[in-house]
Amino acid sequence: MPETNNQERHAELEVEELLSRGLDADLDRREMRKLYQLVAERVDLPARMGAMVETELALNRLGQQLSQPLPKVDLAAAIVATLERERGESGASDHAPHPVVQL
Repeated sequence: MPETNNQERHAELEVEELLSRGLDADLDRREMRKLYQLVAERVDLPARMGAMVETELALNRLGQQLSQPLPKVDLAAAIVATLERERGESGASDHAPHPVVQL
C-alpha cells in the first residue's frame, strides 16, 4: 500500500511539473505529447491549467503594481494641510463647526 501511495505522489508531481513547464513553454515534443495525453485522460487537468494561467496573470499584475514607485507623502502633514486649507476657504473661526463633547 505505501508503495502505491509513493507511485501516485510521483505521478502527481510529474503532472504538476508538466503543467508548470507547459505554461512556461518549456517542454520538448515528447513532454508536450505526454501533457496532451494527460489532459485527454483526466477531466480535472484543463481546469487546473486554467487556474494556473489565472494565477500567473494575477502575479504579473501584482508585480507591475509593485514595481511602480509610490508617492512619498507624509500622511499626517497632508491631512493637516487639507484641514487648514478647508478651514481657510470656509472662513471658519478656530472653533469647531459642531459641538465638541469632552469625556
